[in-house]
Amino acid sequence: GQSEISSEWNFEKQICGIKVIGKNVLVLRLDGSLEFRDKVSLKLCLDDTNLLAGIGHSKGIVDAIQGAEGFLNTLSYDGKMMTRKFDCSYVNEFNFSSKNVQRLKKEKEHGALSAISENKIIFGNGQISEFEDKIVEWDEKTEKILLSNGKIVDEKEKRLLHGLSSKIVLASFGKDVLCVYTEDSKLNFYTNNNNSENLKLSLEVPAKITFMSINSSGTSLATADDQRRIKIYKKEGDSLW
Repeated sequence: GQSEISSEWNFEKQICGIKVIGKNVLVLRLDGSLEFRDKVSLKLCLDDTNLLAGIGHSKGIVDAIQGAEGFLNTLSYDGKMMTRKFDCSYVNEFNFSSKNVQRLKKEKEHGALSAISENKIIFGNGQISEFEDKIVEWDEKTEKILLSNGKIVDEKEKRLLHGLSSKIVLASFGKDVLCVYTEDSKLNFYTNNNNSENLKLSLEVPAKITFMSINSSGTSLATADDQRRIKIYKKEGDSLW
């Protein structure tokens, strides 16, 4: 659904991103703190965890993953990962020893957490897997990595599966669908099954897309653009989109 924009959508501190964790929207802030907000009204939650200030990060938090019940893993762009309980009590910390990290990734095989930094995957055991171009997106289920040059490679074996024709800026994997935003301002929808991607629909996009995310069922895509607009694309019936 959609909510009317109100004063509750304004934030005093600069934010790096948002995540939906349980019943809350988790706001990742540039000052290294977090806010828990109600995901319907976006009002601050009225409990002791609505602002996790001083949780151990001195740099902006770029990603967060919910761990085992009651645990939260947060990652700042200096490579520091903190694991804490939702009541803020300290559990553990780990440093990926890399700058400009962007995302956390849960390994399919072992369930451990790894970090993505530009063209590298930094595993928790210290191993680094490096690719020829920037990592745009990964599919945790099939272990496919999509690079900005359009190539799709196997995450473990680093072998080339196949490639897309255009330079990739943003992408999002959903169930049986891959949504891609390219340098030529097109939003492309591919089927993503049987180890191949087939282009089914291409749309011209008038404004530059800055963020995109598809839901796990592959039925709705949300995009944000540099004109401060959010658009929702929905799958209709048996057609792709």
